[in-house]
Amino acid sequence: MDDLLAALLLATLISSAALIVIAALRLPLRYAFGARAAYWLWLLVPASIVGLIVPRPDLATTKTTQTFSAATDQVWHALSAASNVSNHVSLGLDTTVGLFLWFTGMLAALCINVLRQYRFVHALAPLSKGPDGTLRSSAIVMPLVVGAWSPRVIVPLNFEQRYSESRRQLMIAHEAMHVARWDTRIAAVGVGWACVFWFNPLVYWALSRLRFDQELACDAEILGHFKGSGRDYAAALLDAQMADQISIRPPIACHWQSAHPLTRRVTMLTRKLPGKTRARIGVVVAIAVSTLASAAAWAAQPEDTAAGSTVTLNMIWFADHDPRFPGRIVRLSVNNHLVRDGATFTSMSAHRSYGVACIPSTVAHEPKHRRPLIELRCKLRADGRIFADREVTVREGQLMALDTRDPKTGTRLYVVLSASPSSELGQQAHMQ
Repeated sequence: MDDLLAALLLATLISSAALIVIAALRLPLRYAFGARAAYWLWLLVPASIVGLIVPRPDLATTKTTQTFSAATDQVWHALSAASNVSNHVSLGLDTTVGLFLWFTGMLAALCINVLRQYRFVHALAPLSKGPDGTLRSSAIVMPLVVGAWSPRVIVPLNFEQRYSESRRQLMIAHEAMHVARWDTRIAAVGVGWACVFWFNPLVYWALSRLRFDQELACDAEILGHFKGSGRDYAAALLDAQMADQISIRPPIACHWQSAHPLTRRVTMLTRKLPGKTRARIGVVVAIAVSTLASAAAWAAQPEDTAAGSTVTLNMIWFADHDPRFPGRIVRLSVNNHLVRDGATFTSMSAHRSYGVACIPSTVAHEPKHRRPLIELRCKLRADGRIFADREVTVREGQLMALDTRDPKTGTRLYVVLSASPSSELGQQAHMQ
């Protein structure tokens, strides 16, 4: 559970950094290369997470790669330290409580969005087919696209009477472009992201800007196909802004009616569209930025020197001075226990009243010492609560003692540790 919470927090930090980069670059990209380049820039968020998930293999032992690895490891450790902030909060929340709050908020956000989508789709009923085969609804006055996996274009019941043929053609083309570009599916992914990271205010900013960039990119595509239709297009947008549409805003839909200031969207329509070459260069630049971000997240992972290796862990720990159980002493001993680097070893007392959980990681040999160093991160628990989180370094063959007391119950945990690399599995992996 600790690893899951740390991974979620680290994903929050990485994705937030990606959103900050998008916030800095989307406007310059839009003005330099057009709206489509700014829309493609949103690829940076999933790309950075992919780079975080894909494991990094061992780097070659050249001086250049070792220097680069050391630099990126410093960045990774800084992010990891920041992601573990929850373990040091003065409130002393247990990891289980943190995960419970996280998933409770995620489930609540998901239910709210599902309910909003259901209410909107239900309000569109009854749907009927028009003479041209399009779906019609009397609840709307502007066309829209609804649905993620099976998107449908829905137009007003009196579509022909309300708008001229030229405007109807622009509106239908606009919504069809949303369908062709999978914009509702991308919106669904964005809503899912907002549900997972419901507590991050950057996500809600990003979701609104993503939808705005979707509309601008779609506007650019349509104006590129319908030359000289900018005046009709702007007039249709003005009609949409003044129209009295359903008040419910569905999370997964593309509206002709813009939820953003009309002036910003019309201003983009008055700008000269970039040529095909410049627009393509902008898309390439956006993809290149996303690729570099993914590579940076991938390279920032710590080198997996522990793959296939184990640590032999020895531990004796005592729990006493618990005022609830006078005279009772708990003593547990663990001898020659093999623990894979990065894995968690947990030792619990009967009834799980007390426990010690340690995560070992082998540190590279120092030039002045033959014996390797082993880092141990140990969490001490009482009644399921983590009341101490210590990081210690043990040299092979030496002992390390942790003496801590739970401020809430007065329980004292005294832990004696020794650890050494177990080369048996590592040598077998190396021979293979």
